[in-house]
Amino acid sequence: ISSSACRCKGQWETPPQTQGSQNSMVGKRPSIFWNHNVVLGLMTTGFYNLGYGLFQNTVLPSFILLVGGNNLAIGFAEGLQGITNMVSALPAGYLADKYSRSACIRIGSALWLVSAACLISAVVLAEPGSAHAYALLCAALGLEGICDGIINGPLVALMDDSVPAGSRSEVETINSVATEGASGVGPLVAGVAFMYMGNQWTLSSMQFVIIAGALVGQLANVTGALMDDKKALGAESEAVHLQADLIQRLDDGDGAAE
Repeated sequence: ISSSACRCKGQWETPPQTQGSQNSMVGKRPSIFWNHNVVLGLMTTGFYNLGYGLFQNTVLPSFILLVGGNNLAIGFAEGLQGITNMVSALPAGYLADKYSRSACIRIGSALWLVSAACLISAVVLAEPGSAHAYALLCAALGLEGICDGIINGPLVALMDDSVPAGSRSEVETINSVATEGASGVGPLVAGVAFMYMGNQWTLSSMQFVIIAGALVGQLANVTGALMDDKKALGAESEAVHLQADLIQRLDDGDGAAE
């Protein structure tokens, strides 16, 4: 007698589990999140922070002091960058949510191009106490502050819209590593450049490093401009799932209050 014929009453046979049913039980998350917007977003973050890191925290304060002539000039120029970043962050986020994230990123790319042009012009015209060069430098840093807000706002938002549900934390971690890694590589490259240029912060050596950083940063314009709202995941994205969960919790809270 086969064992299948001796099952007692009330005993149930466990149905065979297919690969699909196993995945649904475990709640397997999508493992592939390297799509169009995520890859381009990470490249944009890397190029932007690499170029920015070449001069921002190394030679730029000394260069501003040389051109502006005093410590007040340094504080004003760098403070202007922070103020424009703060003032533009909310409008940039609003426009990105209401109209288009990719369009907002392209506006940021255009502003970064103008900022780099102002910066390179200031560097070329630089001489001690030059008011013209200092004005161009302030304009460049002000525009750069707006670009910072767009890089940290709409660009990251579009990446989140393009991440499959369950994979957002991995992409956020990689993006943070790309930001910090590129920002750290920049000063190292600048240090090597100074070492081969006499190991002194002369005007010519500072000009070389700043122009090189501005040109490297322009690579971010190419990758950023290629990001596209149409290639976001829509209902499959992590951002949509988080929004749906928040709405559900708010509805549950309203129901409990009633």
